[in-house]
Amino acid sequence: MRFILFGLLTFSSYFCLAQFNPDAGLVASYTESATFISSSNQAVLDRAFDRDVDTHWQSAAALPHGYISNDSQNLLKGITGDRSTDGLLNTGEIVQSRDTILFDLKGKNAGRISIKAGLRGELSLKLLPTSGPTSELATLTRSDNYKVRHYTLPEGFDGRIQLTVTNTAQVFDVAAMKQNIEEYVGYLSSNPERVGQVWIRSWPGSPGAIEARLEGTIDGLNWTLLEQLHPAAFREYPVVLDTPMMLLGVRVVQVLAPADWAKVNVWELRAYDEYGPFGKTPEQVDPTMTFEEMLGINGLWGWGYGRYSDGLADSLGPKRFSAVFAKARNYHNLDWDISAPGEVADYTNMAAGNGTQAKGWVNWDREYTHWRKAALEVNPSVRISTHAEVEWSDPENQARIWSADFAQHFADSIGTVEIGNEPWSFSASTYKLILDGAVAGFAEAGKGSSRTVLPCALQACDPHVETTRNGKNYIGNRISPETLPKLKGLNAHAYAFLNDRIGNRQATYPEHPANKWNELNNILRWRDANAPQLPIYLTEFGYDAAGGGDNCSHSECVSPEEAAAYTLRSILIANRLGIRRADYYFFGNSERSGLFSKSGLVGKVSTGAQDKEVMIALQAFVDQLADYRVTEIVSEQSDSYIYKLEKASGETVWVAWIPKSLSATPLQVNELSGKQQVFTFAPNQTLSAEISAWPSIWK
Repeated sequence: MRFILFGLLTFSSYFCLAQFNPDAGLVASYTESATFISSSNQAVLDRAFDRDVDTHWQSAAALPHGYISNDSQNLLKGITGDRSTDGLLNTGEIVQSRDTILFDLKGKNAGRISIKAGLRGELSLKLLPTSGPTSELATLTRSDNYKVRHYTLPEGFDGRIQLTVTNTAQVFDVAAMKQNIEEYVGYLSSNPERVGQVWIRSWPGSPGAIEARLEGTIDGLNWTLLEQLHPAAFREYPVVLDTPMMLLGVRVVQVLAPADWAKVNVWELRAYDEYGPFGKTPEQVDPTMTFEEMLGINGLWGWGYGRYSDGLADSLGPKRFSAVFAKARNYHNLDWDISAPGEVADYTNMAAGNGTQAKGWVNWDREYTHWRKAALEVNPSVRISTHAEVEWSDPENQARIWSADFAQHFADSIGTVEIGNEPWSFSASTYKLILDGAVAGFAEAGKGSSRTVLPCALQACDPHVETTRNGKNYIGNRISPETLPKLKGLNAHAYAFLNDRIGNRQATYPEHPANKWNELNNILRWRDANAPQLPIYLTEFGYDAAGGGDNCSHSECVSPEEAAAYTLRSILIANRLGIRRADYYFFGNSERSGLFSKSGLVGKVSTGAQDKEVMIALQAFVDQLADYRVTEIVSEQSDSYIYKLEKASGETVWVAWIPKSLSATPLQVNELSGKQQVFTFAPNQTLSAEISAWPSIWK
């Protein structure tokens, strides 16, 4: 059993104890301290290991002649110990008419012979199969002098090649290749390491590959198949080994049909233990939040109806969701408040009913007051990217002007304010200055002690996203060590996404060891190194699914039952991790299609906004567990998750489930011996002595 330890550091002292490390959340791939290997073109080999999925190693062209000098591709390289098989087309060995030279290709799956010679008479190549008659492969004459000639071997040939000449000749090289071209990229470590996940982007380019394999070695010499890969997968994807293995190295092998100048690419190869680039899940550090205190919802001005919430019936607006959630996050468009950075919104004038500087009809007080009347804590996420980065010509000062005005008016009536939702197209330098200025504005307004400010959603797993166009969100580049201790917390978005073996993004259960929900581990590790005890806010998580009168057909969709079960499990895990607030995305389906359009708790307005299964499950969850919090981790194994939950009064229950897909076979677990299942969140199921992939409550 693992028990919870409560932190003793005060909030004001944490920063004094931490030395800022911008990369503290990263988990090193085994490749970072390894020797890189490849079948060809070592000059660009490091591009397959630079953690940048947009750069790549490209093989040399094995054909028409490249394979001849390649130790890994020429089956006859060095076999005679002389210059006739040295892989060099301009050095040669003299062969007399009385000489017979045999080249052994037994068991080598050879498909092609290449030869260059200088002749006075004829040169004969005969096939001597292990079984069957001898046959003539080719006869070269003086017309073939000094030309590289290629000959295709019969399919499945196994045996030897015999070379004879009718007159003294010079044989520059004899080479043999497998029936298809094989290229590989990999690494070798100095000592065996425990490999459980391998992350690959091996899209071969044109003309493509006919096969791709992941192989491992325990000695650096012999390679065994770990996984058959899809040869045309376009995006990076993880391979999770069924059982971690002690390996000295790993490589990706791509197989091409023989064609002149054909090449393949490997874009990225990384290897980790069973926890992957996310690292092992840390112990819970902050068990102070009950589920009721933690749960929030992502809402929107007007809740999908395009008018102020005070004009909506209780069954349509914020009141509908306050039965489950105590907190609500709003996407607060900055261009509704100011027409350009540096302008003053004049929220006091807005409160008088005269609108903001940008729009005369806007009255956030009117909207937010109705949210609070519905018993929802208001948490604006200010979308700074509604003004393009180029408009932020003096970002720190412009942000300070706006935030001082905002803080003066709103700071005492909201829970948190985020400086940006996902402004991931902004450069790190611009965003960092905007955040610095926003924090300074709160202090200037006399609201610094309220610690209301959160940064935008960031991650601590991958710094190389900073080179992308719209995914620049690495925390180490975007929060200054001076501003960090002035924040209310850190902000993350976590969706259980996973690229499958052909590179299509799919949603999966939150416990899957290679899905991106686990990026929470990285940001927790970063927090622990740089700002111990600073809370983590999970301001977006959720699932796209059918229901509420809507279908769901894009690749990230899960079934309505999966969305419900996985959401409940996500909430339990978030509480175990000490997440301060977890905001479900989204309150309702949108009228558009595609990713996140079907992540609502209710269907879209045009189909009646009916409750989806996830909403029904969340209502049951709150009814049963609102006043509880996770206080002990009984089990976090591959076959069972079991948490002990407690109320402030001391009343305890246990929650258990199988951390797999909903198709997992129910089972009994020893840790619940002597306890009885008293409630299951699985719809239409009776109580039993087994746990399933649906959480159940035990006493």
